[in-house]
Amino acid sequence: MSKSTDTVELLSSDDEGDPKKPANSQKSHPLADTISPKLFYLHLYEGHSSIKETRNSRTGQLHSAKCKFCKKAKGKIVKDFESYGKFRIHVVSHHAREPVVEDFITAHGKSTSDLAQPKIDSLKCVEKKVTPYSNDHRQQRLLNECVADCLFSTLISVNAITNPCWDRLVKNFDERLHWPTRKYIARHMIPEYDRVYVDLLKKELEFVDFVAINCDIWSSKKQRGYLGVTVHFIDSSWNLRNHLLACTRFEGKHGAEEIFKLVIEILEKFNIRKKVIYVGTDNGGNVVKAFEDWMPGFMEGFCDGNNTDDGPIEAVGNEEHDIDYLSPEDLDSDSTLAKDVCGLLEQECVINGRSIQLRCVAHTMQLCLKNPVKNCGKLNAVIEKLAKIVTSAKKSPQQTEQIVKVFGREFTSRCVTRWNTNYKMVQVAVKYNWEKDGLIFKEKHRLTTEDVRILQDFINVTSTFEQLFLKLQSASYPTVCQVIPAVYLLRRNLQTYADNPASLLKSYARDLLTEVNTRFCNTESDSVYIAALFLDPNYKAELCDCGFGTLTATEMKAVVIGMMERVNLNISPVEEPVSLPSTSSNLFSVLKKPKLSATLQTSAGQVLSVIAEYEMYMCEVDQSFGVEVNPLVYWKSKADKYKRLSRIAQQILCAPATTAGVERIFSVAGYLLSERRLRTTDYNFETLLFCSLNRDLKQRGDKRTSDEISR
Repeated sequence: MSKSTDTVELLSSDDEGDPKKPANSQKSHPLADTISPKLFYLHLYEGHSSIKETRNSRTGQLHSAKCKFCKKAKGKIVKDFESYGKFRIHVVSHHAREPVVEDFITAHGKSTSDLAQPKIDSLKCVEKKVTPYSNDHRQQRLLNECVADCLFSTLISVNAITNPCWDRLVKNFDERLHWPTRKYIARHMIPEYDRVYVDLLKKELEFVDFVAINCDIWSSKKQRGYLGVTVHFIDSSWNLRNHLLACTRFEGKHGAEEIFKLVIEILEKFNIRKKVIYVGTDNGGNVVKAFEDWMPGFMEGFCDGNNTDDGPIEAVGNEEHDIDYLSPEDLDSDSTLAKDVCGLLEQECVINGRSIQLRCVAHTMQLCLKNPVKNCGKLNAVIEKLAKIVTSAKKSPQQTEQIVKVFGREFTSRCVTRWNTNYKMVQVAVKYNWEKDGLIFKEKHRLTTEDVRILQDFINVTSTFEQLFLKLQSASYPTVCQVIPAVYLLRRNLQTYADNPASLLKSYARDLLTEVNTRFCNTESDSVYIAALFLDPNYKAELCDCGFGTLTATEMKAVVIGMMERVNLNISPVEEPVSLPSTSSNLFSVLKKPKLSATLQTSAGQVLSVIAEYEMYMCEVDQSFGVEVNPLVYWKSKADKYKRLSRIAQQILCAPATTAGVERIFSVAGYLLSERRLRTTDYNFETLLFCSLNRDLKQRGDKRTSDEISR
């Protein structure tokens, strides 16, 4: 049967003067359609001719012949290229009533009964058109959800995930499924998931009383600035939660006021402006000053109503930059920003006279490591020599292959954005046998035995820093409890190396000790770190044995009791004191004594008094004594027993000691904005990063929310 496209043009250009088509003529004939068009060409035409012709870069046979029934003297000439369909169409359309034509059709055509079965058989061979699922269909929603999960989990580019091969893959399982297109993913799926994840995070934060945030600025390879803000809080199940609030484009000047305005805007989006009690930053001058300038406004919201102390606020840790503090009198009360800051926190806070801003302990430790290396001539010379060896080896593929073949692994280069990067480079280098296998290097690129000894001493001195860097970056453990013990451990170990006569780097150890004492001089007097240490049950016995620097039992008790008195439980406390032994001069010396039974029966609606609750906590020896326990697990089990202390723990333990949370965000952001994806729009970057790092919100949502996400 001829194609329908052949019926577009029936007559050639010399059809002028032909008689008009009869009124009863027809385009098709049921019986004629069963006859091969070539039979019409052979029997009802004369003057057959076939010549080779090229049309539209296609070469084929052009068939032509004269119609026997046209009245024109020369006869009607019909032409068709590579088929005979027009010959049949012309006869059926113009000469169907001719007796010769009727006899021809009757003789060669098939009867109606013969035609029925072949038509049915031909329908069976025709492929049925499959109707795809709508986006609301359960199977299609499930596929879209899997595609979104793959996109947010792997951060694969939208171009790669919308490749046609994925559509062919799913159609092998179900022909009605269709892979979401790039347009649908970019315009519908990503914005919808972003909206749902924002709503989920808002619901999580709605039931939280206290949160801490970390903020920092990051620049992409295209030199575009972004401000990252993460939130940290303890939920109702006493789990430490960390989420990304935003990593938004930061255009223009990166000044203190611009940073603060953008942070406030992000906090307003999630309705937590009045819940932030800690702001963790690094030692960057603009980020630090963004909050130091307005610290009096913050403190007005934190301090107790009876407290009239308007003195200047001291930041935690030593200053990297010289920044002048503002007193409340210097604050412009007519400023809109000042009014926003003054109303930042209106609920009660248990911490009296403390700074809301917590410096990143890891950044401060990194600053401690910076100058002593430069001041120690022989150590600095060896480290720079090793750095040149590593750089030279990295530039030569042949030498890198030889190093891997001889030493078993390649060198580790220094990275300015990594903490303790010199340690990581030296740690790998000292494992090599330079005396035996160092001959593969040129003499100027070879470490001597003395160089290796110096580097080994460097590893021994700074290994404590590396252990603390790793420990203070935990995302599930309250790291604020570790700050005072970390500082004490650094001082003790550095003093040991400084007093060791066999050490080659005694001056380096002394310089490090001086840096630690200078930069962490206020740590042991900060109420946040003191309370955090007190609330960690793992350090009771350790405090009893060796103590932590200058912190005394009297100072710790004064800080904790002051916080407990600020907790308002709206319940009448029990005034009877608990029967306890006399207080020892050492705060935790009771742990050396046999376990005491310090219990107090209270009636419904009553709690222990402040002193009774404090003394009971101090006298309690946990059954898991000697085994490290997560403080969050401990306070979850003791929340009903120690109501005030558990309230303080929920407020203080959420504060991270470092900005590792936001630094992890920037690592993922660097992968997302790699060199091959620098054209990613700011909106797609922000939404993809937000959805990728908050995927666990979906698992925590109820079934109704999960159904909403999958649509």
